[in-house]
Amino acid sequence: YKSSANAEVSTRGELGYIRAFAINKDGSNYKDGNGKTVRASYSTEHHGVIAGLTPKAGERIEMSAEKIVTHNALFQGSGMDAPYDEMNIMRLKYRSSNGFGFVDGIKADLSYAADEHLMDNYSLASAYAGVTNHLGQPVRQSATSPSRMKSPTTSNTLSGKLALTSKLSSQTSIDYGLNLQNVHRHADLIRVANNNIVSYNWPNVSTDRIGVFAEALHKLTNESRVKAGVRVDKVTAEADLLNAKANPMAITPAQMYDRVYGYKGDGKANEDHWSALARYELDLAKDLTWFTGVSRTMRTADETERFFA
Repeated sequence: YKSSANAEVSTRGELGYIRAFAINKDGSNYKDGNGKTVRASYSTEHHGVIAGLTPKAGERIEMSAEKIVTHNALFQGSGMDAPYDEMNIMRLKYRSSNGFGFVDGIKADLSYAADEHLMDNYSLASAYAGVTNHLGQPVRQSATSPSRMKSPTTSNTLSGKLALTSKLSSQTSIDYGLNLQNVHRHADLIRVANNNIVSYNWPNVSTDRIGVFAEALHKLTNESRVKAGVRVDKVTAEADLLNAKANPMAITPAQMYDRVYGYKGDGKANEDHWSALARYELDLAKDLTWFTGVSRTMRTADETERFFA
């Protein structure tokens, strides 16, 4: 089961608003179809503040800051649990329906998220008392075991998007713009007994995306419309520590990729992605719309899929 407690306070005035909130959630273990306990409990605290300015009609500037902290998250199917995770998020938004020139609407977003995550195989061992693997061995290590391991990770994401709207006629409008994203991640696997880094799970990896897009909407009647759009993304990715040893006896991430995946590349990626859509929509009732369409979407590999060692 899950339990939660929420609190919120807000106020609004002629020139803006502010809202603060706090959400606490606790999740418990559960039993599977065979009546066996699956350890999946956790505790999360989510706090934030959102402030907005409305300097004039049709215009809004919004800033927000959030912190999400998770304690003692159990992952029975994994070799480790997460005793601690902290994510801090900051966002800035701008919205305007006050046009200028051929632009009739503006949406701009900027955000930054920083996450610190810790997993280990011993801190929450008491939750697994009496649980063994298929070899009869404990699934977690004791507080004094020489096999204690931990994996601290950091993940930082910076994103930005600018979308403009132009009305070409009373029936036709077009949304267009660009977006940027940078993701940087690093993870170590550390043997606790001697505090030695065994390997770089994420060897200081980064992914950069820059994309441009355009989507047109044309109203055929009051109940029907067609949409068409295209998007182009440029993606570059790199593992900075591809050939670095975590310790003198360790193998490099490049050697790990070769052994496990047969990959012998330079740890870099450079991709061009083309996506498109065409869609027809028909309103059958107030809350019922029928549609048909075709689309093509390309997705790049994330940092775990491309670089996890």
